[in-house]
Amino acid sequence: VSLLPLLTGSDKPIHEAVVHHSAGGVFAVRSGKWKLLFGPGTGAKKAVPAQLFDLEADLAETTDLADRHPETVQSLTALMDRLVAEGRSTP
Repeated sequence: VSLLPLLTGSDKPIHEAVVHHSAGGVFAVRSGKWKLLFGPGTGAKKAVPAQLFDLEADLAETTDLADRHPETVQSLTALMDRLVAEGRSTP
């Protein structure tokens, strides 16, 4: 993926989403301001199926918003499923 648009001042994202994988085996997908973890992260107080964070408002990922934004959880889950089916997260 070319980083040239970022270096020339474009504010358009170069990726639709970024897939993360922790050392503990937990996957996450980030798109825009949202990050969805597919399992408990290091700060989880209980076993949860997924955690949703608004990285613009909560960069430290302290407030799980999955219960308040089920449509975002569903959308990011579908995005991750599509990325896995396509075999990559880059064009």
